[in-house]
Amino acid sequence: MIALLRALHAERLKLRSTLALWLCVLAPLVVVLFGTLIVWSNPVILPNKAASVVRWQAFVQSVMVTWSMMMLPLFITLEAALLTELDHGNHQWKHLLALPLPRKVHYLTKLFMLVALVLFATLILCVLIPAAGLLLTLTANPLLSNAPPWGFLFGHALANVAAAMLMLALQLFIAIRWRSFSLTMATGITASMIAIFIPKSGLFGELFPWAMPAMAISGTSDQLTLVVALGLIGFCVVGALSALDFSRREQH
Repeated sequence: MIALLRALHAERLKLRSTLALWLCVLAPLVVVLFGTLIVWSNPVILPNKAASVVRWQAFVQSVMVTWSMMMLPLFITLEAALLTELDHGNHQWKHLLALPLPRKVHYLTKLFMLVALVLFATLILCVLIPAAGLLLTLTANPLLSNAPPWGFLFGHALANVAAAMLMLALQLFIAIRWRSFSLTMATGITASMIAIFIPKSGLFGELFPWAMPAMAISGTSDQLTLVVALGLIGFCVVGALSALDFSRREQH
C-alpha cells in the first residue's frame, strides 16, 4: 500500500507537465456551455408547464446525455493516452520496472489515476451544471428558479461514472499495451463514434462499453442497473487481467 501511494504521488507530479488536469476542467466546461446555449436560444426545450424540479431534471439530463455520449468517451481516451505517453515516449518503462516495486503497482497507479481524473471531471461537471442553471435564471430563462435537484444530479453522475469503468479499463489497457499514441486515439474515437449510433439502432447498446455511460443516463431502469453492474464488474475483471498481463511482459 505504501508503494502504491508513493507511485501515485510520483504520477501526480508527472501530470503537471501534461494537459491532463486542464482537460478535467475544459471538457465539462465545453459541454455545459453547449447545453446552456441550446436552452438559452430555445427555451421550449424545458417543459414550460412542469414543476421547477422537473425542469431542472430535464436540464441536468440533457447536459449529462451530451457529456456521456459525446465527451466522456473521448475524454477517457485522451487522458489514458496522456497518462502513458510520457512513459512510452521517453522509454521510462525500463526505469520504472527496474525499481524495487512489484510490477503491478505501476499498472494500478495508472488505473487509479485515470479513475481519479474521471471523478474530478465529473465533480467539475456537477458544479458547473447548477451554475449554468443560475445563469439562465438571471439572464433569460426563469424556468430554473428553485434549488437544483442535488440528489438527482449526483445520482446520475455516479451512475455515469460506474457505467464508464469498463470502458476506462479497456482504454488504459490499449494505451499501455501499445506504444502508438495514434492507435490509442484512433481506437477510442472509432469506438466513440460507433457508440453514438448503437443505442438508436437497438443493437444492445447496454453491452457496448463505450455506449454504457449514455445508457446509464437515457436508458430504462433495467438498463441502468445492467450497465452499472457490467461497468463495475468489467472494471475489476479487465483491470486484474491487464495488471497480470503487464506483470508478465518482458518489454514495455
